[in-house]
Amino acid sequence: MNGRTHGQEAELQSFGKRCLTWLKIFQESWGELQHAERKLRHSKISGAIGNYGSIDPTVEKNALAELGFKPFYGATQIMPREKFLPLAGALLQIMLSLEKIALDIRLGARSGRPIYHEPFGKKQKGSSAMPHKKNTIFTENVQGMARLARGCFDAIRENLVTWEERSIEQSSVERVAWPDLFHIVVFSLKRMNKVLRGLVVYQDNMMKEIVESRGCFASNEAKELLKELGVQFGIDGESAYRIVQLAAFNVFEPSADMKRIRESVNRSLEDADVLLNSYKKEPVLYSISIEHLIENGGLRYTDQLDVSEKEVGEWNEALRRIFSGGGACRRWKEIFTISYLLKHEDKLYKEILSV
Repeated sequence: MNGRTHGQEAELQSFGKRCLTWLKIFQESWGELQHAERKLRHSKISGAIGNYGSIDPTVEKNALAELGFKPFYGATQIMPREKFLPLAGALLQIMLSLEKIALDIRLGARSGRPIYHEPFGKKQKGSSAMPHKKNTIFTENVQGMARLARGCFDAIRENLVTWEERSIEQSSVERVAWPDLFHIVVFSLKRMNKVLRGLVVYQDNMMKEIVESRGCFASNEAKELLKELGVQFGIDGESAYRIVQLAAFNVFEPSADMKRIRESVNRSLEDADVLLNSYKKEPVLYSISIEHLIENGGLRYTDQLDVSEKEVGEWNEALRRIFSGGGACRRWKEIFTISYLLKHEDKLYKEILSV
């Protein structure tokens, strides 16, 4: 599948690798929860203001040991809320990890060409008004729960502040914020478990995206190989970058008919009908790609980039000379294969899954 950065198609990855990134961020958040639990193994029985008064410290030590706790020296009438904040932070981090996964699934499920989608029941309605819709209600729900979790965390964080040895403003907040935060996290874990167990993956659409990116999934490798092969032909690093960039612009230039549609101004709804019918007849082109354009020295001038027609001509001549030999052509074709681009990805599986 295509990876994305800044919302734009980037390099290739396996779908499993995206799942691994979800797993890893969750493992990190789970680790924070375990760390927070270890910090909670302290308590106090040291009197009304924490200085023992008539209570023997030995009694505190022995009583807490029976409960599996150690004394916290430095408490006032209450345990300092700084001891509990890491727990709230860990619970919030789990929620944010779930929100990240939910958002990725929502982005991948958008209409047009979804690459995966949360489970959708046979009798489920995506929209009461529009029968074609499959709204992502579960992942949207999780993102809403994350907003509630942030509110609970903020309230708990404010509870760090208390007047001197004790005041009671924490109590009203904690009676609500702590139970709610736990309920939010447990509910969201169950919901995301349902989503991931039933996730529908559209491998055909993933492959279509790769094909329709027209070789741009290997633009970085193309740039680096051109830099290497082009040294003796006057192609430096900057030129290699600009060549691949120009090729990418070229392959996505609209046909004459599509350009007319893009630049037209509809004066009426009837005009829009005509354009729609024209668009329906436009064939989808898969054959043109940066792989073939660069290898054949077929770059074309465009006024969208800071490049002259003379430079384009010089680049095309250099490219024809570079790829006149079979060795360069074989290496060039190889970098546009999935097996080449993902040959080291198994490292992630081994490290994260320990297999």
